[in-house]
Amino acid sequence: MLPPEDEIPAIEAPLVLLLLFLVAAPLIFFGVRYEWKVRTANEARAKREITYQEVLRSHAQVLKPGMKRGEVERYLRAKNVEFQRWSLDDVIKIGEGEAPGWFCGAPTVNLEFQFTAAAQSDGHPDEASNSDTLGEIKMLRMEDGCT
Repeated sequence: MLPPEDEIPAIEAPLVLLLLFLVAAPLIFFGVRYEWKVRTANEARAKREITYQEVLRSHAQVLKPGMKRGEVERYLRAKNVEFQRWSLDDVIKIGEGEAPGWFCGAPTVNLEFQFTAAAQSDGHPDEASNSDTLGEIKMLRMEDGCT
């Protein structure tokens, strides 16, 4: 049996509004904060990608397929660009991506100068030579295995 309507305790409107505010305000705050964080990260990623493409384009404008390794490496040294020889290819680091977590390192972004080996008289086809010819320049992204 229900008590008469005038005896049911009514929840007061200010209490309902206070509870609604205490629940909704943090949800809205953290939602907006998360959206801002994601948007900022996406903008930073896009800016980095534009920079990588500009570096690739600037090297590709000067270093054309068919150039000799000696010419390419002289150009890189003249521009104070550090490079590494990986078998037949030369590689330069142009940036780092964003680390996916606190326990993982940031992935590196490199440019790989792919060369075709010149005819070797001593029988070492994997050994770099100044007469190797440049085939192409491409972007090389190296993850650290955490993703």
